[in-house]
Amino acid sequence: EKRMCPNDCSGNGVCRNGSCVCQPGWQGSDCGDADYKRSIHCAVKCADDCSDKCTEEYGETRESGRECYLTCSDECFQRCTDRVEKEAAAMALTQQGKPET
Repeated sequence: EKRMCPNDCSGNGVCRNGSCVCQPGWQGSDCGDADYKRSIHCAVKCADDCSDKCTEEYGETRESGRECYLTCSDECFQRCTDRVEKEAAAMALTQQGKPET
C-alpha cells in the first residue's frame, strides 16, 4: 500500500513511505517552508556584489549610491533566489525519475 505525503510535499520534495524528503532550501513536514539558509546565501552574495558595483555612484552622491545599491540588491536577490528554486525543482524531478523541462 502506497502512503501519501502531506500536501504532496508542496512540490519541494520527494515522498518516501508517507514522509517528505525535502529538497535543499525547503523544510517542514510538507516541505512548504523556505529554509533561510538559501536567503542568507543570496543576501550575502548580493550585498558583496552590489557594494562593489555601486562604489563609483557613492563617490558621486550618497543618494545615487544608495539608489544603485538598493536597485542592484533587489534585482540580484530576486535572480539568486529564483535560480536556487529552479535548481531545487530540477533536482526534485531528477530524483523522481522525471526528465527536466
